[in-house]
Amino acid sequence: MRFWIIKGVNGFRLDVINFISKDPAFPDAPITVPSSKYQHAAMHYSLGPRLHEFVREIGALLKEYNAFSVGEMAYLYDPAEIIKIVSFDRNKLNMVFQFELIDIDRGPFHKYSPKKWTPRKFKDIVNKWQVFMQENDGWNALFLENHDWGRSVSRLLSGKDELRKVGAKMLATFIGLQSGTLFLYQVKSLVWLICRNYGQLKTAPPGQDIPGNLDIVMGEIQKKARDHARLPFQWDGSDYAGFSSVQPWMDENEDYKERNAAVQVDDPSSVFSYWRSILDLRRTYKDVLVYGKFELVDPTNEKIYYSAVNVQGTRNVLDAETAVGSVKALDFTSSSDVLKGDSWQDLMGG
Repeated sequence: MRFWIIKGVNGFRLDVINFISKDPAFPDAPITVPSSKYQHAAMHYSLGPRLHEFVREIGALLKEYNAFSVGEMAYLYDPAEIIKIVSFDRNKLNMVFQFELIDIDRGPFHKYSPKKWTPRKFKDIVNKWQVFMQENDGWNALFLENHDWGRSVSRLLSGKDELRKVGAKMLATFIGLQSGTLFLYQVKSLVWLICRNYGQLKTAPPGQDIPGNLDIVMGEIQKKARDHARLPFQWDGSDYAGFSSVQPWMDENEDYKERNAAVQVDDPSSVFSYWRSILDLRRTYKDVLVYGKFELVDPTNEKIYYSAVNVQGTRNVLDAETAVGSVKALDFTSSSDVLKGDSWQDLMGG
């Protein structure tokens, strides 16, 4: 790492850093899915005995150069364990990607088994991490998709094409107005859906783990396979979406002529332009949106998502998850600022 810092690298993303230490006895995992040949063994490799020793060493090196760090921490949903890595006074990592929200639809068998979820559960997870980090001197890394998952617009929303644009703006408002550091993966702002050309997806369907339910597994693969996030970038409506002059390793998405960078950048009503507004808002009101105190309002309401922030004693409510259309500048000095639009339950198909 020192070699790369000297070369000019300013920071590191550390892939599944919590797998860096394993139980040296290599014990068998307990049988939790009798129908499967293999069992989930994360308890033996996701929080190994020397994890904190190794991460402390990394943190000490990065501190010498004031270098940035964000680590992936898979299969860990306990904030008490995560905070041991990201708490400011421990001098380890700046922040981590924890996957509890991303895994909300991960079933009991594997990534490609289904799991139903509710807006209430969605809110509970966000509230859990926002509140815990602000109360324990930690920091959140905010994201809804990455290189290993399908597109959030297809996974989290209803699938109705007429709600695609407004739903994507809702997700932008949801993730863009939270406290933490925001990570936008590749073309999230261009509202890409999952690829319909399933034949090219490099995923072996583990259908044998759910006997008689291969169709269910394939349905999950169509939503979650990581190749959805690895398609050629859709620059414009020309051949191969402007990515290449020859056939690339995978086909571009079938809607690339209508949804590409060239179309969205010049359209003031596009999701790309909406994201620009969200980021401008985030910069302008960073004391509220980035560093403000998060409070969930009306947590049992399944139709709407409310969050509140407190800055210098002033309480400001954002009806964030129904924010659609163009973002208006919010007067955060008033007692309540509300953005209204379609119900998030409608957008999510509930």
